Amino acid sequence: MPSSLAAAPCYQPRPASNQLKEIVEDSMEELRRVWDDRFRDRYGAFPARVQELLVRFLECGDLHYGFVRLRGVHPDCPNKDERIVPYSCRARGLCPSCGQRRAIEWAERMGAEVLPLVPYRQHVFTIPVALPKSFLFDRSLFGELCRVAYASTRDFMRERAPLLARQGKAVPAMAVSPQSFSDLLVPHAHAHAVVSLGLFRKASTSPWRTSTSPASRISSASGSSRCCSGGKRSSPRRWRSSKAGAWW
Repeated sequence: MPSSLAAAPCYQPRPASNQLKEIVEDSMEELRRVWDDRFRDRYGAFPARVQELLVRFLECGDLHYGFVRLRGVHPDCPNKDERIVPYSCRARGLCPSCGQRRAIEWAERMGAEVLPLVPYRQHVFTIPVALPKSFLFDRSLFGELCRVAYASTRDFMRERAPLLARQGKAVPAMAVSPQSFSDLLVPHAHAHAVVSLGLFRKASTSPWRTSTSPASRISSASGSSRCCSGGKRSSPRRWRSSKAGAWW
């Protein structure tokens, strides 16, 4: 038997219930009942997405809500017993197990498929103090925040790039992740972004080139309720792998 199979740990299914699930199950109906009177003015309307997340979290790992039946078929595996694995909720923000898995998979995809292998800097985009309440009642504003963050960063870098890059409408490699709360669960609409320290342009014959990018700190703009990337997703990776573009 291969050593990897012999050393593989035994699968331990997650429990169908735990203390966090018990708290959610005991409090969910009361939370919905008192939300408008106690929390709406400060946190906005109770989002339907949150209601769906809570329900999915309660069903996570529970065989009553579905499962898959597995059986080992590897010829070197002596154990051919069947195993039942319950479905997971695959939700973020509440389920510790599924949320961590989503975060790892998202980071791996960003590094392997979306963002080219070049230096980056992190930016944080905030909004004026008079606007946060608007984001509580209109979640679509987060999409505008991401678009404004990208457009502001692109224009800022183009203005300080060589003339050839400006004429070629070069763009940065950029991924924006919006946030609606601060660390203390206080409503605070903002966005985090990773931005390449240079610009990309399409050019079939130009070699890879680098130059110093602006080190100035880009201050505020706006954010989004979903992740978005600057420019087309596959372009920076394609330019880099084929060397059919220029990096400024």
